[in-house]
Amino acid sequence: MNLLPQQEKLSLQREISMRLIIAACFLVVLVEGIGLVLLLPTYAIVRAQHDAFSSGVAQLQQTVSGKGSVEDELKKHADNIHNFLSDVGIARYAPSDLIGELLAVRPVGVSTKTIAFTRNGNTGGLQFSGAGATREGLLEYQKNVRELPFVAEAHYAESFLTKKVDISYNLTITLK
Repeated sequence: MNLLPQQEKLSLQREISMRLIIAACFLVVLVEGIGLVLLLPTYAIVRAQHDAFSSGVAQLQQTVSGKGSVEDELKKHADNIHNFLSDVGIARYAPSDLIGELLAVRPVGVSTKTIAFTRNGNTGGLQFSGAGATREGLLEYQKNVRELPFVAEAHYAESFLTKKVDISYNLTITLK
């Protein structure tokens, strides 16, 4: 290159510079393309989750504002409970008061997850399911429930006695 005239040296240097610039641009485009290809699956997952959440929110809004509103559902269940209590002869208690009193006597560490109504002929009952932190707490809950004026009997399934902590329970309450 030292033997070439000055004019040709400059043209060769320009050509080498242009080739390096083109190679650098090609590498930048290649790196950007690889990044885009790597991000596409993540974008697709996020978009699918967004669509799922949007449809869930739309369903909830439709349920709450439409015919099947939460208040209507609760009113329908309250009427069913009141009819049940009338059939078993304890209609003098409002369903919310009855369940409220049964839940109020729970000691700390006892939680209720489900409440079911049962009927045996003319007598009715409730079944509470949940979890208790200790056996002593569950026995105290049973004692407290038995002391309520509208309760004839309260008993657990025997399986809860096998554990000492974190006990799942089913408490069957027979109403007077």
